[in-house]
Amino acid sequence: MPTVNNYTDASLLAALPEELCLAIIDELDMPSIFALSETSRFFNRLANPTADSRRPLLTEFLLEAQDLPRWKRTRFACFACNKILPRHRFIDSQVATILGKGASQEKTRHCVQCAVKEGHFALASVVTQYSRERVLCAQCKKLIGGVVCDTCRFCKTV
Repeated sequence: MPTVNNYTDASLLAALPEELCLAIIDELDMPSIFALSETSRFFNRLANPTADSRRPLLTEFLLEAQDLPRWKRTRFACFACNKILPRHRFIDSQVATILGKGASQEKTRHCVQCAVKEGHFALASVVTQYSRERVLCAQCKKLIGGVVCDTCRFCKTV
């Protein structure tokens, strides 16, 4: 990153008054807001790409970003954590035709981590992820590939 008198460009921008930074951020498009929010904690807090006021822009950005040629059929948007994630982070039904790219219910897609956190799976439920059956561990609440959870070994004692 270019420097001026031992200051980086980002630190020079952060040295501006917060009100001026916010005014600049308000003029940015969503890809630029995301890029800025990833530069530092300061700009993540100020830019806040997932703020309710930016929700319509964020949804459109996620829909467009997942359709970039380099991500077609390999990356999908999670509308809970608002991230573009690789296909293996979703269960098969979340990337199937009904919730796939361009489907009417696409905006309800959740990655496995968000689905578990939000309680979309019942404990010990079986789901298919990347054509493999997985079970939600009752103790550590992670999807596991077999009967025994490698993390907590709780499944072995039940």
